[in-house]
Amino acid sequence: MKNIILSMICVLLLVSILPVMGQDSAPETFSSGDWDYIENKDGITLTKYKGSESNLEIPGELDGKIVTQLEKELFMNNMNLVSVVMPDSIKSTGANVFNGCAALKDVHLSTALTSINTGVFRYCISLEHITIPFTVTSINGFAFSDCIQLKDIILLPVTSIGESAFDNCMMLTDVIVSGKLATVHGRAFRDTPWLDAQTDEFVMMGKNVLIKYNGTETNVEIPYGTTMISSAFEENYRIESVVIPETVKNIGQFAFREAVNLKQVNIPEFTTTIGAHAFNGCRSLTEITLPEGYGFNSLGGSAFRNNTQLTSINIPQGVKNLPDGVLADCPALTDIIIPESVTTIHKNAFLNSQNVNLFVTPGSEGERFAQENNIPYDYSLQSVDNFIIQPDGEGVRIVRYIGKQYDVEIPAEINDARVTTIGTAAFQNNKQINRIVLPLTIQAIDDWAFSYMDNLEYVQINGNIKYIGSNVFTGSNSLKEIKLPETLEEIGEAPFDNSADTVICAMPDSAAAAALQTMGYTVMPYDSCSPDEELINIWTDLNGFEIEADVLCDCSVCTEAPGELSADSEAAPAADPSDVSIIRIPDGLTELTVDLLPAEAKELILIIPASVETIDEQILNGRTLTIISDSGTAAESFASANGLKFIVQVYTWLGE
Repeated sequence: MKNIILSMICVLLLVSILPVMGQDSAPETFSSGDWDYIENKDGITLTKYKGSESNLEIPGELDGKIVTQLEKELFMNNMNLVSVVMPDSIKSTGANVFNGCAALKDVHLSTALTSINTGVFRYCISLEHITIPFTVTSINGFAFSDCIQLKDIILLPVTSIGESAFDNCMMLTDVIVSGKLATVHGRAFRDTPWLDAQTDEFVMMGKNVLIKYNGTETNVEIPYGTTMISSAFEENYRIESVVIPETVKNIGQFAFREAVNLKQVNIPEFTTTIGAHAFNGCRSLTEITLPEGYGFNSLGGSAFRNNTQLTSINIPQGVKNLPDGVLADCPALTDIIIPESVTTIHKNAFLNSQNVNLFVTPGSEGERFAQENNIPYDYSLQSVDNFIIQPDGEGVRIVRYIGKQYDVEIPAEINDARVTTIGTAAFQNNKQINRIVLPLTIQAIDDWAFSYMDNLEYVQINGNIKYIGSNVFTGSNSLKEIKLPETLEEIGEAPFDNSADTVICAMPDSAAAAALQTMGYTVMPYDSCSPDEELINIWTDLNGFEIEADVLCDCSVCTEAPGELSADSEAAPAADPSDVSIIRIPDGLTELTVDLLPAEAKELILIIPASVETIDEQILNGRTLTIISDSGTAAESFASANGLKFIVQVYTWLGE
């Protein structure tokens, strides 16, 4: 009994001690003259100034200890300070150290500083000049904002400038930076005479950071080579579409905030970051596709807030955090896939987006969040190789295409299941795709699937399809022709509305022809559409289909020019079509071996995807080869090593 009581006493003592042991004890504060300080690993941090000097020299040493840091807000709102000399021992300062020092005119900074911290000189309304040491590489957010007397600034070593760093510096007329400057966050120079004086259509800083757009176009193409977009289009009420080049890695804070008429924007595949409020208030955007598989990893707070027309968005694998308000106030937004990489979701991430339905992985943060916040969720959607898919009986339905290709080959199989259906609005509003090839496994195309695709010129429908829904091609005005197979049994209402120039070909007396003629469409015989042999035969799945070489076309319409591959017939005289074959190697293949090519084909054009890492030299035996691929690939190296003609791939559809 005594042992039991003793054990209980020990447990109680331990429990009473544990909270104290778990607490971080506050560092001891020391005093020396007008200063309080604490010790840090490099020396000491000044935490309080009790003096009243107007011309202050901060000590480099107290009590034999080196001063290396200044505590945040150390001199905040000090109305006595007129000048300050900082010793070179100081390596860093906390935020807002001199914030609100209204009389401060002159500051000598430590040459050991590497950054000017957040808000350090904000509201220093008497500061006219300051020399930034060459050791400083970053100016943090609001560092000099509202310094209304600041006239000039030299930032030659600086590589990064934070949000609103010089905002409302109403006398700032001279800014000097170098080509090292790679990051300029939103509103960095807003309301400054210097920025107002920049008259170029595209105002660039440093490493081609776009900080302002002065143009008047509604459809804007940002120059190639631009690396970052700062708040260049904020509150631009004119723009309706923007083409962003693939060189842009960062779409910064406020980049398109309140661009209320922006309807169309592409996010390049190599973009990694979208900053806070970047598309906040873009109320005309109906959809936006974020890049998959190229390192996209960051969404800023309120990035898509108040996008009232936004209906769909994908969260790429690699994103870890869905911050405050990122998709708030989006009443039209429905399905969102939350990848397994997401580990943190702010409680207000989807605030007032009442129609959101999350597609999650069992046991994930997305599932937990949905359960705790009573948000509808499902497990059935997946994102695979630029396609959002859903099980559909024994096959797979394409719910949404989220890639960036101009030429799209829908695979015959995904995750070992046959692709059988193109879902409702799966490609709707896509403004990039030029050509789509459907595999033989497709049996149905649902309503609006390929509608309002401005650049869609060709769709190859293979011969097993039985159903096409309503408005499938509505508004796709560039569609030149379409050949409907005999297998087609049922067509919904108005499949080609607002696509008046499309030539529709079908077998006479077929179910498809009869249905379309009843709706008032003109239906032409097959020979009114391009023969199949004049088009590239795209193979969609090595596992499902045997590769064979088909004749492409008369060489008089083939060319070396990247983009169109069409050449002057005098420069490239017509040849026997049987002499030239074009083979496209399916994306995903990593090794190109000789057995994949037909032995009888002696003159080949090979379209090789970037996925191919190894090419068997035996493919050269007795052949004349031209290789089309992306720049920097194994295919380019192979062509160079073997003296082959190499063409940089832009479009991969050859034809009229």
